Amino acid sequence: MLSIRDLFRIMWLPNERLDNKNLLFEHSNFIVRQKFMQTIDVMFDVHDAEGNNLAARLKTASDAAREADRTAKSLRAIVKGEHPVGPLVLETDHERAKQEAQAISAQIAQLDHDHTVRGAGITELRQALAASQSEARDAAVRVRGRESLMERLSALRGQYADDKKKLTFLKEAELLFDPLQVSVCPACLSTLTASPVVVNEACSLCGHNLPSEDSAQAVQQLDRGSPGDTETGNGISRGNSGATAVLAAELKATTRRLAELNDYWNRLDQDLTALREARDAANRAAEAASAAVDRIVSTPAPYLAVRDDLARRHAQALLLEQQTAAGLRLWERVRQAEEVADRLAGQAARLRAERSATVARPDRAAVVRQLSARFGEVLAAIGYPKLSEPRLDDRLVPSVRGLPYTAASSGGLVLISLAWHLSLWEVAYETGARAPGLLIIDSPQKNLGHGAHPDDPDFADTRLVENFYRHVKEWLAGPGTGAQLVVVDNSPPDLVADDVVVRYSRSYAVPPYGLIEDATD
Repeated sequence: MLSIRDLFRIMWLPNERLDNKNLLFEHSNFIVRQKFMQTIDVMFDVHDAEGNNLAARLKTASDAAREADRTAKSLRAIVKGEHPVGPLVLETDHERAKQEAQAISAQIAQLDHDHTVRGAGITELRQALAASQSEARDAAVRVRGRESLMERLSALRGQYADDKKKLTFLKEAELLFDPLQVSVCPACLSTLTASPVVVNEACSLCGHNLPSEDSAQAVQQLDRGSPGDTETGNGISRGNSGATAVLAAELKATTRRLAELNDYWNRLDQDLTALREARDAANRAAEAASAAVDRIVSTPAPYLAVRDDLARRHAQALLLEQQTAAGLRLWERVRQAEEVADRLAGQAARLRAERSATVARPDRAAVVRQLSARFGEVLAAIGYPKLSEPRLDDRLVPSVRGLPYTAASSGGLVLISLAWHLSLWEVAYETGARAPGLLIIDSPQKNLGHGAHPDDPDFADTRLVENFYRHVKEWLAGPGTGAQLVVVDNSPPDLVADDVVVRYSRSYAVPPYGLIEDATD
């Protein structure tokens, strides 16, 4: 039986991987491809997980150290330009400014206390001034409110007066001109000898009976003496009496509202006069109180000069204290930044020393170049049609004729897959790498020779299959002595007839039927 180590040393190339354009699992899950590439690196001893981790940590630490050093230098340059005296001098200046500000604050407090004791009279005058000024402001607010209200009412008065003029004009027009003007019968179009009237609660024109209330209203309107109405027997000419009555009622209401508004406006105007007098009196009282305060304040007082000088010195001391405190904070940031830069530089140095102490490993680029060269040699030995520019890139992806392997035909994909696995197998065995000593290939004639696609005549040549077997036999007899290759082929060429180990039949009755003797399916 095969051990776990022996299984690891087996390379298996199934039929479906010969032309599926997924030679390095580049179209599979990312983890599958990553593990496949890591397996190849481990095979040639060029994969150093610890070294890669150490290199990544070293790069991160070096970048962080450079960035921290650049930040610390920039910060030091800026702070030195603003506070060139340094943190020691700034600390001394800060302490001195703080003590001076405290001393001046005590002097100002004592001076204010003494002045407050002597200024009780001035305080009363100031309180009286504040009260009179507040009263003057309130009076001015009342006057402005009343004036604003009267301005709005003035516009409303003008609107009502204009409406009254319009209604008066319409009423006079209704009295002068009959809007009905029915002079022709609407049925026969004959000229009427008399205007339509209401006779015995019935219309003389249409004969429609009118309610007694309407007749009474019409009679009442005629009794008022509308100029356009006429009487005919017991009938009443309706004329324009209805419209005139409406206009008269609206005009009366407008006149009444305008009179009420004028009366209200007059009362507001009288109140405004009184409010203005009160405002003027309050302003005079405030001016008198202000003059009294000014007379006392304008009297020469040594207190003001002394206090102004103390306030100026106190402000200067506080400003100096703030500036020195800000400078100390900036220099503290510089110190912290330099400490961080030194710590990161030390970490990078330790990682650099640790990396230098590690054992040197084979160069992966050299391994890739060797595999690429062998890939071209195998394709040339097999006789790849129109072969040019065969190579493997840094990710071991093959290309032929300057195009990626996925651009090749079905037969070309099979030859490229065979050459890729043979190159890996041969170089690994020759260099003594952790390589599989056993390679298993299933159906190497797929899409080649008689099985080639009709549209792919370049790979229909059976010599390609013979060249494959010939190359393998020559390598196994030379540099590959001791290696093993198992090929599963339905019709091997005569070239390897002596190398056939077992032939399986396709019938249950003719043993051996399969690789597993007791299998029936």
